[in-house]
Amino acid sequence: MLKLEKLVVKYGGITAVRGISLDIEAGDFAAIIGANGAGKTSTMNAIMGMVPASEGKVIFAGEDVTKLPTHLRVRKGMVLVPEGRRIFPNLTVYENLQLAAYFVSDWKQELDFVFALFPRLKDRLRQPGGTLSGGEQQMLAIARGIVAKPKVLLLDEPSLGLSPVLTQQIMAAIKEINKRGTTVLLVEQNAYAALKVATKAFVMELGSITLSGEPSMLLKNEHVRAAYLGA
Repeated sequence: MLKLEKLVVKYGGITAVRGISLDIEAGDFAAIIGANGAGKTSTMNAIMGMVPASEGKVIFAGEDVTKLPTHLRVRKGMVLVPEGRRIFPNLTVYENLQLAAYFVSDWKQELDFVFALFPRLKDRLRQPGGTLSGGEQQMLAIARGIVAKPKVLLLDEPSLGLSPVLTQQIMAAIKEINKRGTTVLLVEQNAYAALKVATKAFVMELGSITLSGEPSMLLKNEHVRAAYLGA
């Protein structure tokens, strides 16, 4: 479904992503964990074409999309829920959802699923996005991704700034999205939360993938436990 082949991302003389290769199959729930500055967000932005790949390839559904502009990747079914939510604060919840589904004619069919995951949004449809709580804004950001009907949903730090209870709710919602058949790629600093829901995982350090495997195995790995789980 989504494959990275020796992907490199550079900003001037700084190399943020150092030739990483990943293979995420249809239906996977994959997680990339790592500290701040590891290169996770640069990887996501390169997958979506928001920053150029300096070297390597991004392959989606068997097609090389490395040079494709972002909006055409979205049309093909690649959707990013960005770090920091980035909702439109002056638009209502409904207008945020409507705008996210610009390329999708039957997006309203997704609303029942959205409201089942996030009932609060149904009660706030006419409320400006900027007046929502932080947790509600994250729900809206994920809901925008859902209504775009992605084949692969990329989520960048969805637990950022949320309480443990809200983090658990958000992760459970993402797991339900994956169970529905959507391939998920999640990047997270909250390693424990990510490894509890993912089906495969990668550890990213200083722009490189240093470990990979089943989340249950990484939870037992001494380096992962010491560096990311506080053990």
